[in-house]
Amino acid sequence: MFTNELKDLLAGLYQKYGCTQEVLQLSNIIDEIIVKEQRERLKEYYKSRKNNI
Repeated sequence: MFTNELKDLLAGLYQKYGCTQEVLQLSNIIDEIIVKEQRERLKEYYKSRKNNI
């Protein structure tokens, strides 16, 4: 999953530049990506369970 790499990149930016507005915005975008991926995985999980019933 590429989100771990994004989190590592964000951590590096935070260490280098501190808590700037751009770093905060990037953090929010990464959080949105993670939530979207989790929703998709949950949909697939429930879809597979429904097909197995």
